[in-house]
Amino acid sequence: MERKTKTQYLDNFIDTYFNQNFDIFGKIKIDEVITEYINSEPPMLMKELIKDIDYFIHNSEDVEREFKELYRHSFNSGLWETTALNFLNHVSERVQDYLEFNGDKMELNRLIGAYFNQDCEIISGPEIDDTINDYLETTTKGMKKELLEEIKSFIHNSKDLEKEFRELYRYDFNPDLWETTALDFLNHVSKRVQDYLDNDN
Repeated sequence: MERKTKTQYLDNFIDTYFNQNFDIFGKIKIDEVITEYINSEPPMLMKELIKDIDYFIHNSEDVEREFKELYRHSFNSGLWETTALNFLNHVSERVQDYLEFNGDKMELNRLIGAYFNQDCEIISGPEIDDTINDYLETTTKGMKKELLEEIKSFIHNSKDLEKEFRELYRYDFNPDLWETTALDFLNHVSKRVQDYLDNDN
């Protein structure tokens, strides 16, 4: 298989999450590692990972041999009691299912579900900006850019933004309790994120 840089996202996934930390064998399952990846990376990288896996499978003359040669220092199929092909297909399926289930609001879901939840005032502080600061300090540039695109799309494509927002996030964020509206909140988040990115460049 001609390598070039065709599978850089697959390389990064395996080298970062399945590495030489042999302590995890027998203590953690593959799905737990995949879940950690899903909870840590932005959607755009997940989409690229799926493409890399598809490329690797369809351009390998011998998937098992080439996988073992490429990732022998990071992933041993035998120790994980699987085959390279089964592992790759399983990762692709898990990530694809996550993308499909979360639709086009994955990073917005992460912001509201993980940061604006029942304990957000205890963890971050009593003000909206306290929680936004927490998000800005703990996410990657890719995640922030993805969030901006999702907010823009949500506002543009919603027929009734206030209603749709409340239906989606009724368990995590009540605009009334924060003395705001869905639109004002989304615009404020978007401005804060954009300002952060501009100052970071």
